[in-house]
Amino acid sequence: MNTETLLKRGLKLAEKKDYTGAIVFFQKAIRQDPESAEAYFHLGDACSKNGDAFKAKEYYTQAARIRHILIQRSVDLANATAEAEEEQVPKPKIRIPLTPEPMYSNVEKIVLTRQKAETYYQYGIAQVKTGELKKALVSLQEAIKIQADYADVFFAMAMIYTELGDTHKAISSYEKVARLQPKNAQTRFNLGLAYLTAGMPDKALDEYTALSNLNHEMAEELFSQLTEMK
Repeated sequence: MNTETLLKRGLKLAEKKDYTGAIVFFQKAIRQDPESAEAYFHLGDACSKNGDAFKAKEYYTQAARIRHILIQRSVDLANATAEAEEEQVPKPKIRIPLTPEPMYSNVEKIVLTRQKAETYYQYGIAQVKTGELKKALVSLQEAIKIQADYADVFFAMAMIYTELGDTHKAISSYEKVARLQPKNAQTRFNLGLAYLTAGMPDKALDEYTALSNLNHEMAEELFSQLTEMK
């Protein structure tokens, strides 16, 4: 089975969310072609979605490194060809500049950016599960630096701030989620509760109004909390 076939089978399994099975095929593809940047990239993607942020980061890095090496080889070959031609026909030398960083298409840049942000997000969630809340915040903030519109990250940060008792920062994070996902009922509910905790019943009432059109049960629960505080 050639590398291309192995990659296709791995991608089909990944589409079905069988990431463990997909990883097996991507690893086989790498053993068959150790210089396949595509195989490393898809392996990193499968590991990321399978919850292994550390391996994902390792494979993404390897994909970028191989791609850079391949580009550099092409540059060296082009330079050697140009020099050979110059020896035969004297003319001004035109050399292809060396590329210090891997060259990606716009689509590849977007995908790599999202995957890198997701790696930090998954790492942060793993830290939350082990009770390392402050370290988790650092990881999540790194994800936001990479992808500023990552709603799941802001939601996770809001939950952590709530757990740490920093209501105002929790509100700020929930508000960002609400702007990115205005129809997210859970966010509206949590934001309403945070407003109540912060002594901002008018703001909580606004969230109740928004929630009434999204989830009736959550809206009633928030209204009950609002009534008890008055």
